[in-house]
Amino acid sequence: MKKSQYLTSLCLGLLISGCSYSTGSGSSNPAPAARPPGTPNSEISKVNFKAVSEKVIQARCLECHSAQGGNKGGVNLETYDSVRGQLTSIRDQVATSRMPRNRPALSSQEKEMLFAWIDAGGPKD
Repeated sequence: MKKSQYLTSLCLGLLISGCSYSTGSGSSNPAPAARPPGTPNSEISKVNFKAVSEKVIQARCLECHSAQGGNKGGVNLETYDSVRGQLTSIRDQVATSRMPRNRPALSSQEKEMLFAWIDAGGPKD
């Protein structure tokens, strides 16, 4: 099996396994990180792709998951459509601290913003 086929199979396997992720509490999605004191609910609940992209994806993901970063794991997160197609996998990878790999974990505020956006269905605007 070629390396590219292996990576594609691995990514598909991770994506599929993310669909059945369970925390053991009956919920299919892990709870979002605690909101930092003083962060209004409205600020988190009105998250759109531009905000998530600027504060989380560009800052924490594109070093590896972009054309310039080598599309590690066969994943490119440079566009809305490419991120939107990976929501379940992104949530699972971040919630279980598998991503970012070999880098500091996302802060609780970054996680909360990302998870709120994903839980809202990944709205563009």
